[in-house]
Amino acid sequence: MSPQHTLVACLVLGAAVAANSPAYAGKSIALILDASGSMNAKLPEGRTRIDAAKAAVEEIIGKLPGDVRVSLRAYGHQSPTARHDCRDTELLVGFDSLAANRDAIIARSRTIRAQGYTPITSVLKLSAEDVGKENAVPRVVVLVSDGKETCEGDPCAAAKALADANASLVVHTIGFAVDTAAKFQLQCIARVARGKYWDADGAGRLAAALGEATKTEAPPR
Repeated sequence: MSPQHTLVACLVLGAAVAANSPAYAGKSIALILDASGSMNAKLPEGRTRIDAAKAAVEEIIGKLPGDVRVSLRAYGHQSPTARHDCRDTELLVGFDSLAANRDAIIARSRTIRAQGYTPITSVLKLSAEDVGKENAVPRVVVLVSDGKETCEGDPCAAAKALADANASLVVHTIGFAVDTAAKFQLQCIARVARGKYWDADGAGRLAAALGEATKTEAPPR
């Protein structure tokens, strides 16, 4: 089992213009955070992957404009790895403008405990359902993972089917300290769902990747 993370200096430069940028207008963002057992591994910077991920989420959520609509979903946080729980995912904070739910997203992210499996296929389907109810263009899913699927299903095929069914859906992926197999899978998910893939190896680079992912423009019709 394995999973991944991201944040850098470009956010510092971009933060001043973010609030008024058309890049953020009219969109809803479903943020998915990996809390599988491998997220307890330590990074070279000394923190665990999960602690670095929490810091990156707090960083980017604190910088986004208040009218952007965001939700937070986690997976792997409710059941220990030994249970092989492939339904371990939860919508921690539902969609609302960040002006209304920013504090809730930060507070809930701080309570996440990494311990379980990596049901990426299931999580993608549920997140697409979440954001599919939003009256937004684009409808953006941002998946942070430090590993590949550990349950049944093909997440790349699922992502393609979801994108084919929803012309406004964009799925970005961020690989946090991933190995080659996980990187390939995450790249495939992004490629077939109009998204982009980023590598991250620490909180700073993860936040930077999250910052880029949230600037997604509407896909061509």
